[in-house]
Amino acid sequence: MEGTIERLHQEMDNKERGSGDRWLHNELDTLLKVHHEIVTIHDATAPDAPPAPSRPPAAEQCCGDGAGEGFGCGKPVNGGTSALGAVFHKECFVCAQCGGDLSGGFYEDNGYAFDDADCMRKHKQEHMSEEEKAKLPRCGGGAGPGMGCGEICFPGTGGTNALGAQFHSGCFSCAKCKGDLSGGFCEEGGSAYCSPECMRP
Repeated sequence: MEGTIERLHQEMDNKERGSGDRWLHNELDTLLKVHHEIVTIHDATAPDAPPAPSRPPAAEQCCGDGAGEGFGCGKPVNGGTSALGAVFHKECFVCAQCGGDLSGGFYEDNGYAFDDADCMRKHKQEHMSEEEKAKLPRCGGGAGPGMGCGEICFPGTGGTNALGAQFHSGCFSCAKCKGDLSGGFCEEGGSAYCSPECMRP
């Protein structure tokens, strides 16, 4: 194509030009410039030309980058396991709570992976801010004297709701003797008792 354009250009130069010829001559100039630009672009993107850099090669990625803080070792990784929007060394992609194997699947929460719901819950509890903890109910909070341990009742841990309060599973017991209340209880002043005898002062 370039040879044809140049041949026409030379023929126009050898002829006496009228106003129409001048226009055609200018059009040929423009066409020749466009052709040179296309060839330049084509040459730059030809298969033998080095590819333009897009993202860092996998070897420059670090284990756990993009996942939860501290999840993964942070050292360079090439290949490995892709999960949670990050790449991990195979040995680094383990449960964030117990270090257990995740090859059979995993639970995900906030950029961390867990082998079961219990580990996920424990991890949340351990990494909860003081402000978040302050909003949670206390075991026996709101019940009468001697009821509950007073520690936080975390969501998903089971337990008992009674006397207008929440209790850990093992904490709902007689306010006086700490006996079992699963068979029923007597209530007085917001406290539960296993028998009328325990209700006496």
